[in-house]
Amino acid sequence: MKIYDKHSHTLMFILTGIYMLLGVLKGYYSTIDGFAIAYFSLGFFCCMYLMYTYNNPYIEVKNGIIFKAGIIKKKQIKIADIKSLEKVENTLIIKSENDQFKISKGMLDDTKIRNFEEYIRSEMNQG
Repeated sequence: MKIYDKHSHTLMFILTGIYMLLGVLKGYYSTIDGFAIAYFSLGFFCCMYLMYTYNNPYIEVKNGIIFKAGIIKKKQIKIADIKSLEKVENTLIIKSENDQFKISKGMLDDTKIRNFEEYIRSEMNQG
């Protein structure tokens, strides 16, 4: 199960298209200068970012382990070690004996986070 940040993909996809289109049009209708190269390069880097975020989702459940994307490294917690699952305002808090995750619900699609909660609760009840 993979859950992606709902805002970053849409916005970055739009920006990628705009920057690449601006770079190509600027190079075609006028001279190829620094701005045309900069626009196209920015679009290319946005495309690279999209591929990176697609390969590294915000939350991933694989082989009984929950992975959450971080700035430097992924945090992980085993589903079998989960002690509680709490909802505090717009945040889902997953606690184990040693660690806890805070997942902002505003960043994620409502149906996917609801399915994620149901999946975690069913796995907790089985274990």
